[in-house]
Amino acid sequence: LLWSARSALTTASCNLVSALLISPFAWSSSTPIVEAAASPPDILFIVGDDLGYNEVGFMNASRGLHTPQLYALAADGVVLTTYYVQPICSPTRSALMTGRYPLLLGTQANVIYWDTPWAVPKNHTFLPELLQHAGYETALFGKWHLGMFREEFTPWKRGFNHSMGYLQGCQSAWTHTASCCVPGSATADQSYVCPGPEPGEKDYRGYDWFHDGTPQLAANGTNSAELLRAATTQFYAARPATSGGPPTFVYLAFQNIHDPYTVEERYRMTSDTLGEGESCVVNLLSGV
Repeated sequence: LLWSARSALTTASCNLVSALLISPFAWSSSTPIVEAAASPPDILFIVGDDLGYNEVGFMNASRGLHTPQLYALAADGVVLTTYYVQPICSPTRSALMTGRYPLLLGTQANVIYWDTPWAVPKNHTFLPELLQHAGYETALFGKWHLGMFREEFTPWKRGFNHSMGYLQGCQSAWTHTASCCVPGSATADQSYVCPGPEPGEKDYRGYDWFHDGTPQLAANGTNSAELLRAATTQFYAARPATSGGPPTFVYLAFQNIHDPYTVEERYRMTSDTLGEGESCVVNLLSGV
């Protein structure tokens, strides 16, 4: 979802990254972005992690996916039905951030793992860096997964004035321990931590929730979707009530619907983790 408050534009699509057209050419700090507008739009870019083309109700009503609010956003906006992204996390996110094909970035083969000592090279300028150059205030709330083996590759060093979320690929939804695993329970994972590795294998688990580069230990015990909704809402609430502040770019990268697939019971009979994410989006947009 690409949502612009100042231009009252809502665009909806249902791929992993939805609605920001990625150019096949490289960006650089000297590349003109657009001709300066009288009032640059605020941009809210929402990513549903691992959300497929056929996994929202407005694309396939036969699956029983109950997402009426996303359907309403799609009906009021534009649905892109022949828009292609990469099938997994790091390749898609690197293409979004740079405007380049993953083959040119070295991210085409797989995701960036916990023990991988590399990231998207610094000679590739990221989208928020360009927007900062154009006078934007930028924020990332959610998943990064573009490399973090050195601090220079973290979001707070690559164009985001504000950041809150996790750096690696997957984690437990409430305890924020970095690891990929099946859930301990479909509805009661509030204290769950993914089990350790097999004997002889390295244990890469660790707490992974940061606020502007500092571990945010107080987040332990709160669901990631709620943390991201609250952070984004607070960011907009702190903006000037009247136009006069800088335009804003918010990259809201939910954990939903990535595993582990666990939610509170109230979402279980709607659309599971998708329903949880939809609820956060609706709550967020209604308050902005």
